Amino acid sequence: MAEIRVGEGPGYATVADGSVWVGNHRGNSISRVDPSTNSVVATIQVPGEPTGMTAGFGSIWTFVPGGRSVKRIDIETGAVSATIPVPAPGGSITGFTEGVGSMWLAPEGGRLFRIDPADNTATDVMGLGTDCPGSLTFGDGSLWHVPQCGAPVVLRIDPQAGDVTATIAVPSGTQAVWFGLDRVWAVSGRGDLTEIDPRTDKAARSARIGFSAEQVRTGLGSVWVRVDAQMLASVDPQDLTVEHVYELPPAQIPGGGIAISDDSVWAVNFGAATVSRIQPLN
Repeated sequence: MAEIRVGEGPGYATVADGSVWVGNHRGNSISRVDPSTNSVVATIQVPGEPTGMTAGFGSIWTFVPGGRSVKRIDIETGAVSATIPVPAPGGSITGFTEGVGSMWLAPEGGRLFRIDPADNTATDVMGLGTDCPGSLTFGDGSLWHVPQCGAPVVLRIDPQAGDVTATIAVPSGTQAVWFGLDRVWAVSGRGDLTEIDPRTDKAARSARIGFSAEQVRTGLGSVWVRVDAQMLASVDPQDLTVEHVYELPPAQIPGGGIAISDDSVWAVNFGAATVSRIQPLN
């Protein structure tokens, strides 16, 4: 496992253009990490505490609650190419995704926003029934949303019509979703990993992974669950059993994102100001 020092209070990360991009919430910046050298090769200043982030349309996108806006960073130049006002009171942690030619954001305030990458404008699409920020992912032609206040539901949303097409019951405390391996995966603060079948709009299986679960991703043949501040679990998608548990550096404040590149899993450590590079054992 490699340990790479980034900025202060790193929160979430994404992979694009052969690099890992880490948003430093307390450092007001984004670190670009080169996997070939395990080093930071660029630091982009983003005042206002960047929170959730993702990649799309040749750019890195992050919500900045300090300015109530989305910052678009050009991958080639590393410069902020657009500042897009979004009338939301607070941040979005995993509530940012790309789908059907747009970027989609579910920040605090309970609204769903569509961002047009052609003209960098944000449109308020619909209310989501809660003031909580949400986790958001795209797959099978739909947006999938869970409010991070722990409501025991995942909403399936038609992005074209802006309508909820299904409400799926999940364990209470569910706080993050991800689409991968042709399934929707949800994790809860109680440690539940739930598999949702988009063909039936129902929870197909659920398993207890640990005492808590904060983030979920898929890649490299596994489902990856951030169990707590110091552990990352790889889960077999066939039977939902834990394959391996990787210990992370101690972090004073729990939480941290997961990003997956061609051969590694990258786990962000908020309190340690690092990102861990993990190459799977299986």
